[in-house]
Amino acid sequence: MNEVRNLLIGVELSERSAQLCYYDRRLKEPVSVPMRVGTNLYAFPMMLVKLPGKDEWRIGFEAEYFRSKEGGIAAPNPYLAACRGESVQVDGRTMTAEELLASFLRETLRLLGVPNPVLLASGIGIVCEILTATLSDVIRKALLLLGFRPGQCFLADKGESFFYYCYSQKPDVYVRSLALIRFFGDEVTFAEMSENRSVRPHTSEFKEAKRAVLPTDPQARDEAFYEHVINWTGETSFSGIFLTGEGFGTDWAKLSLKALSKASTHVFEGDNLFAKGACYMAYELLEGQGFRGRLYLGPSLIRSTLALDVIEGSQQQVLTLIEAGRSCYAGDVECDLILDGRQELLIKTKRHGEKDFRMEILELEGLPERPRRTTRLHLELHCPDETRCVLTAEDLGFGELFEATHLKWSREIQL
Repeated sequence: MNEVRNLLIGVELSERSAQLCYYDRRLKEPVSVPMRVGTNLYAFPMMLVKLPGKDEWRIGFEAEYFRSKEGGIAAPNPYLAACRGESVQVDGRTMTAEELLASFLRETLRLLGVPNPVLLASGIGIVCEILTATLSDVIRKALLLLGFRPGQCFLADKGESFFYYCYSQKPDVYVRSLALIRFFGDEVTFAEMSENRSVRPHTSEFKEAKRAVLPTDPQARDEAFYEHVINWTGETSFSGIFLTGEGFGTDWAKLSLKALSKASTHVFEGDNLFAKGACYMAYELLEGQGFRGRLYLGPSLIRSTLALDVIEGSQQQVLTLIEAGRSCYAGDVECDLILDGRQELLIKTKRHGEKDFRMEILELEGLPERPRRTTRLHLELHCPDETRCVLTAEDLGFGELFEATHLKWSREIQL
């Protein structure tokens, strides 16, 4: 790897394994990093081992070796600990979930082969199967422990990662509907992602996934998968179908490959889609402009915009606090503003696709009377889930002229 400045990193985390990639600026696409140089071993076990009495760790296949041959101490699964948010015991020491995950991520980033990858990175995207408030909080804290700043860190579930991956390809790949087929051994799922171009920005979202269990006999497996592909795709014209996971093989998929090719212009198969999607996400949110006018609406993404009318200089401006498409797990939003003499805040909210804003009022009861523009408020927005947020305002006074009372006012806003 020769990418040594402005690193953009993508990581996929799951209960069983992890993957790592980085954005190659010359190729203008993510490149998967193998666990072992010169191999195609991109996925490695979600295993973390500590060397006894030392602050040294090993991950993946190397962890398996040190546990069995060198007396290494196996730590609890870092991903499962992060999902639960629970502290664990390792080599006589109590570690928080974020400390354990930070140890795993630190060793993962060493695979990049550059000194101090955190210092050289401009951003990192991490993708998991499903994001929860606990898991998101642990991941963000782990990244902060490693030295990343909040604005460098981006989280997504696998649906959103798929969105970033697909729409980073050539336009002919996503000109029509897209499909994601995932294998979990003998179980297979089919999910269709379509784009609504009647609204601005265009929105993409998944329809509910369809599931099936396939026989283990190769011929029967092929015939069954063929029938499912025919039923799932129906009359829909796809421009891209993506297959991923353990259980698919071109050695048995003869009939079914013909059905896939008939249903879609492009058929792709590979197991590094989600890690690359995380990398594309980091690139787009930090540097790219290719997704302007396009929005993904997933289960944990907010579908409303919240804003305030403010005066900047002599011009009235709209201060957007939360924009539709933001994850409810993206962390709190904070800002300061100077009041113009009002005793309330008027918050404008608009659900994506609607034309008109509705107004929410936060009454600042008990706020001391002061001359105009001599009261500074600190605003904080917290989203417990994708359907609501809580806006809190705190009186910070105005320097030495007017002492802060630190009075707080809150209002829950339905999204």
